[in-house]
Amino acid sequence: VPEWLAKQAKPVGVVSYAMNYNGCCKRDVLFCYDLELPEDFVPVPDDGEVESFERFAVADVIERMATTEDFKPNCCLVIIDFCVRHGYLTPDEAGYIQLVQSLRLAND
Repeated sequence: VPEWLAKQAKPVGVVSYAMNYNGCCKRDVLFCYDLELPEDFVPVPDDGEVESFERFAVADVIERMATTEDFKPNCCLVIIDFCVRHGYLTPDEAGYIQLVQSLRLAND
């Protein structure tokens, strides 16, 4: 993403979670940003972390999260947060409250 476009990203919240890492409990916080991209934007992988990018409808992403392991668990949390904030997941969903609560760890 070119710097001029990246500067338009808006901070929208945080997701916090804990996971087992080498037998230890690892807590982490992910800072979430929204960035609307131009319709004709084509991302280019250049950081060595991904091979390619694919464009999916939000409904297809939700379906893939529910039925596959295509996404890393921490990435799923960010996607779920996006879906809640933008109304793709609503209080009508089964388990909605628990889902939203699971996006933020208590500070104990």
